[in-house]
Formats: sequence, structure tokens, C-alpha cells
Amino acid sequence: MVAIPFVAAVVTAVSVFLSPKEYISEARVSTGYTITNRYSLYEERFNPVKSDLKFNNLIANIKSPVIVGTLSYRLLLSDLTGETTFSPILKEKEENWIEENYGLSKDTVIAILRRKALAFELLSSFDTVEKKVIKMSWDFGYSPLALRQSLSVFRINYTDYLSLRFRSVNPFFSALAVNTLCSEFVRYYNEQEIKKSFESIQFLDTLVREKKRNLEDKTNKLRVYKLSNNLLNFQIESTAKLAQVKDAEIEREKVLNNLKRFNLSIASIDERLSEQGLETEEMVQLRGVLTKLNQKRRNGIGNYAQLSDSISLVQNKLEYIIYNSPQADRELIDQRHTFFIEQKIEEDKLAAVDDRLAQLRNQVASFASTEATVSSMQQELDIAKEEYLMIQEKLNAAINSNVESKDNLKIEVRGQPALAHQPSGLVLKSGFTFLITLILCSVVIISLEVLDPRVKNIHRYEQAFNVPLLGTILETEKIPFFNALNEKKKKSSENLNLSLSSEMQKIRRVIISSGKKIFLFTSLKNGEGKTIALHTLAHSLASIGKNVLIIDTNFQSVHAFDKLDKENYTAETWDVNAMLPGTNESVKTSDPTTVFSNEMMVNQSVGSVKIMINNQPGSSPSEIFAKRDFSSLLSKFNESVDFIFIEGSALSNNFDSLELTDYADGVVFVVNARKAIYSGEKRKMEDPDLFEGKLLGAILNRASEKI
Repeated sequence: MVAIPFVAAVVTAVSVFLSPKEYISEARVSTGYTITNRYSLYEERFNPVKSDLKFNNLIANIKSPVIVGTLSYRLLLSDLTGETTFSPILKEKEENWIEENYGLSKDTVIAILRRKALAFELLSSFDTVEKKVIKMSWDFGYSPLALRQSLSVFRINYTDYLSLRFRSVNPFFSALAVNTLCSEFVRYYNEQEIKKSFESIQFLDTLVREKKRNLEDKTNKLRVYKLSNNLLNFQIESTAKLAQVKDAEIEREKVLNNLKRFNLSIASIDERLSEQGLETEEMVQLRGVLTKLNQKRRNGIGNYAQLSDSISLVQNKLEYIIYNSPQADRELIDQRHTFFIEQKIEEDKLAAVDDRLAQLRNQVASFASTEATVSSMQQELDIAKEEYLMIQEKLNAAINSNVESKDNLKIEVRGQPALAHQPSGLVLKSGFTFLITLILCSVVIISLEVLDPRVKNIHRYEQAFNVPLLGTILETEKIPFFNALNEKKKKSSENLNLSLSSEMQKIRRVIISSGKKIFLFTSLKNGEGKTIALHTLAHSLASIGKNVLIIDTNFQSVHAFDKLDKENYTAETWDVNAMLPGTNESVKTSDPTTVFSNEMMVNQSVGSVKIMINNQPGSSPSEIFAKRDFSSLLSKFNESVDFIFIEGSALSNNFDSLELTDYADGVVFVVNARKAIYSGEKRKMEDPDLFEGKLLGAILNRASEKI
């Protein structure tokens, strides 16, 4: 996986180096959106947001299917008419090749393409003839999709210009494509702007005429209404009416004061006459009635005209009684009569003033209604005038926009064929590929490391298990004891001992310092490497002069001892079964099966390694040793060897290893670092009662050197 980024970078570099070189031709178009030197009838402030929106719309239109499709038609027309031929197809074909392959004559195709390009129309895939032309454009390499991928359009650094770039493997084709695109888009833009401006001006002109007629109609209505109501000057007439009402109220107040003065004078004379004894009960009643009537008229209670008539009658009657009294003082009566006549004159004035004031008030009220009507009509006239001016302003803006848009979009710089191809970016692309591939590989490796349930190394083992670790056998360790594991290279005993001493020193020290001689080697499941660990440890002990006996008691499965390297071992004939006495003499006749092979494999170095191979009886140790004394066999070998290693079967298959615990002094687990150990197996391995407290520890086989 480490080599993958380098390979990917090299492949990328080669592919970029061998890929066709590209040439870019650039043209520049002026939009006139931000700066204009034309006279404007309508002054518009610059709006950056609106300007950006215009530029985005313009770029979208350039890349639209209509414009790119028209470019496709023009390029295909250029090839068909022979003006400039860039397609490799036409350069190698005959004149009638188009008709033979597409079923259309060359003139028909040219006529269709010219008509579509002139009208800015797209070829229809529903039409059988036009569908063939579409296929031809794709075959020639002029499909809108391919052209759009080679085209880039962008605004130049917040300026008034657009940059149009086209890239291809031919510099002249790039220049032709970008110039054709600019010409066609300017033509399309001007046609669309003129069409939209004409429609807008026509619509606004009609609306202005309608608003003008509405304004004139409302103006005439207001003028006629004012003339019919004699409102030549509404403000002056309103002021005059209010002044007349005010004068009438002042005059009425003056008349009321005169009446009050005359009433007081008459009351004073009546008081003097009453002192002369002329007061009668009738006169008292009349004066009381007169007081009430005056009070009602003054407070405005009842009908004013009827109250005035009643007051006059009462006054006349009272005046008649007083004037015809023979006992009255004639001078006082004459004075009273004079005041009475003056009072009558003032009352007549009051009646006239009240009539005139009522008339003026009615006129003012009527004038207020007229004023409200005039105000409403004036408001409608103002609204109509405002609408007319607003539409007129929009019409002026549209006319101004039409004047400005005639030449505001133009080609400033036409594209030229590029003199040199674009940089291939070989180093950058290769480096980027290397970096991305390296990141992906790192992610894969880290994911595998994190998600990998295998033990792998010492650090993971110590985190996962509570069983002491006796030592490790590295994954890179070469064990030349088996042809299947090392067929290409064989080491001498001296070299072997040197290679194993560094890795097995710790385990060897633990075995020797434990004070035990008989060790049972087992594992949780098959394939953990018990045989490798067993032989590795045995030869490590033999390298320091120890004699080790290995007994294969894995009776249930095929063992690996048949793969022993015969060149490093010698076979010695032993009567092992005779050394395995039975509990009675009937064993030899009743159970003729031999448990172990009569050949014992021996490897001599400084010490010796002897291997006792079983004949795979297929029964459990308890069944095999039920009529044999296996302990006596072990005691006999104790005298001639330093250590006895018993290989038991895996606990996942059966419990043979548990039955062999009685014969062992210590038990050693072999754990394969390349395999995962699950929770159930972990609990079984950590059970203190499983091997009756004889569990010495574990050996980590195929461990990684990484912590």
C-alpha cells in the first residue's frame, strides 16, 4: 500500500505527458453595464448587486443551449462549406460520403444549419431529418456538450469586460470557435434587446396615452364642478364665508346686550311702579311667564320663532295693563313705553340677525360639503397626475435604454491562435495524485489497524488479556524445521541457534527459572502455531546444552510432525510402547494398538531435541491411558532429559488438553497474533480453575515488531 502512491504518481505523470497538448484562445467583450458615455434621458444610479446579476445573466446566456448550439451549427457549416475544415472525418472522406452515411445531401444539411443558426433555433430530436443532423454534429466532435466543456466565461476582476476562452488541441480551431461564439452572441443579444425594448416602449406608450386621457378627464370634471358651484377661488370664498359668519355673530351679541340693557331698564321702572301700589296678581304672573320665556329663548329651548311671538304677546299685554292704569306715574309709564319700543326694535334686529346667521351657517355647511367633494376630486386628479408622470418616466427610461443598448455590447478583442500550448501541470497533477492516493492509503491502513480484531503485537495483547505473557515469536522469524515453512533456504544448527537466541531468551529464562520440567502446550483453536512454538523453544533450550523431549499427544487431528526436515534429524528406534506399561498383563492382548511410533526423531546440537510422534489413535487421553501408566513413562524420561514438552489439542475441538493437565507441571498457551480472540474464548483462557492453577502464561506467535 505504501508503493501505491508512487505508482499512481508515475502513471499520472506518464498519462499527462502523453496526452494531447491544449491551446487556449481568449476574446474580450465589453458590456457597458457599469460605464457608459452615452447621453441618457433617464439618470440611473449604479447598483453593484444589480450589476452582478446582469453579469451572471449574461454569462448564463453565453453558455445557454441556444448560443452553444448556434456555435455548433456554425462550426459544422464551416467544415461543410470548405471555409475552414478542422474535422478529421471530412479530410479523409469523399464528397458523397455524407449522403451515404446519413441519408441527407450536403446542400440539405447546409440549408438546415443556416436556417437554424440565423433564427437561433435548436435542432429538434423529434424531427427525423434534424435528428440526423444532430448525430452528424456529434460525430464531427461539435456537440454542444463537448463545446460547453471546452468553453469558460468569466468577468474580469469587477470590470466592465467579459473574458471568453476556448481550449482545444488546435490553436486555429480555438480562435475560430471563440470568435464565432462572440459574434453570434452579440448578434443574439442585440436582437433580443431590440425586441424587448420595442415591446416595452410600445406597451409604455399605450399606457402613457391612457393615463393622459384619464388625467385630462379628471381635470375637466373638477373645472366644470367648480364653475357650476361658483368656486372660482376656493380658498378666498371659504375665507369670506367664515368672515361673514363671524360678523353676524358679533352683531347678534351686540343686539343681545342691548336687549339685556332694555330689559333691566324696564325691570327697574316696574319695580318703582310696584312701590306705588300698582302691582297686581296678574302682572306678577305675566312677569313670571315673561322671565321663563326669555330664559328658554336664551338657552335655545323650543322653537325660537314661537318663543319670540309668545314673549311679544306677554310684553304687549303687560304693557297695556301698566299703560292704562290710572294711578300710575305718567312720566315713568312714558319712560317704560319708550324702553319697550326700543326693546321691540332690538328684538326685530335680533330676529333679522338670527335669520341671516342661520342662512350663513347653511351656506357654510353647504360650502363644506362642496369643499369635501372638490378635495376628493382634487385627490383623484393628483393620483392620476402622479401615475401619468411615473409611466412617462418609465417610458423615458425605456427609450434611453433602447438608445444605450444598441452598441453597448461589443467585441473589444478577438481571439488569436495561441503560440504555445498550455502548461500540462505534470508535476502538480502527479503531486496531487500522490497526495490523494497517500491519504486514501493512510486512511485504509489506519482503518484496518483500528478495526482489526487481531492481537498482532504485545501492546494489544496486554490490553486484551490478563494472562501473563512469557514472550513472543516474531512474524519475521524463519523456522527451518519444516520443509513446508522454509523450502528455499536451510540454515545450519549454529546459525539457527544464533537467530533464535535473541527472541527466545525471555521465554527460555522463564521456563528454566520456573523449576518445572513437564510442560503442556495448548491453544484456544487450531492453527495457533503450537508446533512452531514448541520446536522453537526446544531448539532454543538445546542451543544452551539442554535435553528436551517433545511428546505429541494431539491424538484427534493430523499433526505437523510428518513435515520434519529429515536432513536435520536422525531416526532412532525405541520400543516406546514397551516403556508404557499397562496396569495389567491383559493390555497387550486386549488392546494391540500402539500409541506412539517406534521411531524417535533426534536433533543433536549442543544439547538434543527428541520427538515422540503418536500414531493418531483417535481417542481421548483418558481413554488411551486408562490401561497404561503414562506417568511412569514420563518418570523414566525425567532421568535422561531436562524438559518434557507435551503438545495437546486445541480447546475449541475437545477437552483433551484438560485431561493431560494431571501429567504436566505447567501449562503454556500459544496465541496466534494474526487471529482474533473473541470474548468467549478470552473468558475461557482467563479462567483460573481451568488448568487447576497450573497455567504458567502464554506465548504470542507471529507477533508484529510494531508496538
